Amino acid sequence: MLADVLKELNNLNEKFQEDNVDVTFLGIPINHALNTLKRYFCILNSFVEGVLHLTKFLKDSKDGFLENFDKEGNTHRHDFLYISIHDEQLSQPMVACTEGSLQSCIQLTRNYVQALIESFDSRFPDLHLFNPTSLFSPCHYPSDIYVI
Repeated sequence: MLADVLKELNNLNEKFQEDNVDVTFLGIPINHALNTLKRYFCILNSFVEGVLHLTKFLKDSKDGFLENFDKEGNTHRHDFLYISIHDEQLSQPMVACTEGSLQSCIQLTRNYVQALIESFDSRFPDLHLFNPTSLFSPCHYPSDIYVI
């Protein structure tokens, strides 16, 4: 999951590190990254649909184990153990996988991605200002302005 999430964040990071960054157009890549994360991880009926790494992992591990083959052709089987994730040092503790199931881990993934999206929303509360074409959209006009 982290490989897929970090891939999207890295694409966004590269936009921020370009030689000539035009801040008025940063809204487009930020919106794209957030919408991609929402589509991949937050929509209930299409969890990880189209995601490269996690889709492959879930397919390969559907029976509760992974099998790897070394260069000599020997098979190595790794059974899964679902355990609770909890750390008292965290300022906001993650919701634990207490059920010991894949479904509880999927919920943990959704919670993580949702917290990431909320973090972006708090850092860019006026994201539409970073996209000049959205200035022409009435939904972004201040609500206290009256048209005469």
